Amino acid sequence: MRNYHNFLNPYFIWVLAPHLETEDPNLQYYYDFTQSIKEYTKVFEELKAEWKWQPVAITDYKTVIQQIAKSTNGKIPLVLNLCDGDEVNGVPGVSVIHELEKNNLVYTGSDAHFYNITTSKLPMKRAFDNAGVATASWMVITDNYSPADKVVDTIGSPIIIKPAVSGGSMGVSVKNVVNTEEELSERVEEIKKGYRGWNLLADGLFAEQFITGPEYTTFITGSADDVANCKVYEPVERVFHHSLPDKEKFLSFDRLWEIYEDEAPMPAKRELL
Repeated sequence: MRNYHNFLNPYFIWVLAPHLETEDPNLQYYYDFTQSIKEYTKVFEELKAEWKWQPVAITDYKTVIQQIAKSTNGKIPLVLNLCDGDEVNGVPGVSVIHELEKNNLVYTGSDAHFYNITTSKLPMKRAFDNAGVATASWMVITDNYSPADKVVDTIGSPIIIKPAVSGGSMGVSVKNVVNTEEELSERVEEIKKGYRGWNLLADGLFAEQFITGPEYTTFITGSADDVANCKVYEPVERVFHHSLPDKEKFLSFDRLWEIYEDEAPMPAKRELL
């Protein structure tokens, strides 16, 4: 390992993590960072870096950030910002970025502009279309949607319904893949009810052509202000259990978090339950 100790020595690292104030056990699990804390602890011990895990809520992020800015431990505060909330459901997000910049703190992650254009999938889909980038056909599901809108006929069956703003597959179920306008209407009404008090309509819903085939993910690091030094990592394929039908080979909320309220676990998991 390169000697990062000397590089990090002038800094005290603050890891800002979003905290959701809720009594719901599933939402608590959704925002449980136990494993992340263990991983950060291991990494920073190896780097010999001074750091602190700092939860922030929508009610106290300004106070926390101001205290970080005024901290007098003889080191420069360096903030690793993990706050990615939509702020509709009580989880801090872009407001944290504004406050970090207001206090002239060095931080990692997106700036406010990038956050605003990527938190909702709708501006991203429009950007793909405008730039001629291949993307699945899609339509916004309006607030006054009715089967007369003929969304399925326009896009083609099957389609998948997605919340425009969602992380960790929240609001995404195998029931979101539908074949008819009637199925679409029924599922839209179910999603509008939310999930255990969580509002899934932060920027509405949209329907997208459901495409079967392999799924890949990749990672990019760097800055749009320094494109030459951006790094694109090798894509990796997400392999789904062979027992799943093609229409269920995507990362649903139940299977990602292994909660299994509406869906069955994989055979191997089923044997352990």
